[in-house]
Amino acid sequence: MKMKKKVLFVFGTRPEVIKIAPVVKCADSEKGKIEPIVCVTGQHRHLLDQALSEFDLKPDLDLDIMKPGQSLEGIVSCVMNGMKRAYHDIKPDVVLVQGDTSTVFAASLQAYYDNIPIGHIEAGLRSYDNRNPFPEEINRRFVSMVAEYNFCPTGEAKSNLIKESIDRNKIFVTGNTVIDALDLMLKINKHRPPAISPLRKDFLSKPYVLITGHRRENFGRGLENVARAIKELAGRHGHIGWLWVAHLNPRARDAVFKTLDRIKNTAIIEPVPYSSFVSLFSGSLFLISDSGGVQEEAARLGKTVLVTRICTERPEAINAGNSTLVGTDPERIIKEAENIIAGKAKRYKRNPFGDGLASRRVMDVLLKGKCKQFKG
Repeated sequence: MKMKKKVLFVFGTRPEVIKIAPVVKCADSEKGKIEPIVCVTGQHRHLLDQALSEFDLKPDLDLDIMKPGQSLEGIVSCVMNGMKRAYHDIKPDVVLVQGDTSTVFAASLQAYYDNIPIGHIEAGLRSYDNRNPFPEEINRRFVSMVAEYNFCPTGEAKSNLIKESIDRNKIFVTGNTVIDALDLMLKINKHRPPAISPLRKDFLSKPYVLITGHRRENFGRGLENVARAIKELAGRHGHIGWLWVAHLNPRARDAVFKTLDRIKNTAIIEPVPYSSFVSLFSGSLFLISDSGGVQEEAARLGKTVLVTRICTERPEAINAGNSTLVGTDPERIIKEAENIIAGKAKRYKRNPFGDGLASRRVMDVLLKGKCKQFKG
């Protein structure tokens, strides 16, 4: 009798939950052939738990590593130690990781040491700048070198891996699983609209712009500059609301509160559940963000994003006309925002990131060794 393939999913942050949840759900539907096991590291605690609850995921193992003021080396050390024990006890046939976090890097490094095949969801993203984003660019480049299965979201990501001499037989273009997750949440929201309790009742009745910021390389001056730009824009456009969803990291939020807390037509709220964020996203005029996932989700929702970074590993969004790189220069942010408000910006063209079937393609590769690849 053929044994089930034991697939261990390892993740530690909210973005990973969102993008890996539909793959876990797909694995659950194949329980006759696959034994899915979920391990969370707890790299981010509150936001991780919030997302797990929304997608009804119950971890089989929780390393619970988060500590106040945790360092990158502390995260990596704790994850490796925890995964070493987990791999020994579980003996998985394959380890699936998603993205480019320190959890992904450490879990993959330990799996490599233990000679366990690795599947990397969202493989092949590159900025080719080792400090932007930091440390994510190095994390994802390492995982590509050791992964048995590189699940690329786009053909461009595949091309990056081929240029780096990654074995073509280990590369599969699946589309991005965030589109699967977003489509699922849009359906849920349609039948059960989420509440946005922290906002004044009248705030969402007028046009608003949605803003986020969390990148490590933007801590300090970068986020201060973005907040200054929002303050200026809010003063010029009193009929528009400026809604900043603050990150929990003090280094990513202090400048925001200091600059915008008392501006009349701005609002700063704590992180909301993914269902609420999708609702806010869908209703916004446009977005200002340094998030990678936001660039992908915006393409699906037909929204424009001003990307507050100097480079992006998602050039597909730029080429499709969905995103514009603005860095953290206040004048550039203001100029591009004014263009959108005045209707002078490039129009949205297409979604290059997926068709909602990425999770199915990942499962097909694990079960059959191949899939009908996403064309984009």
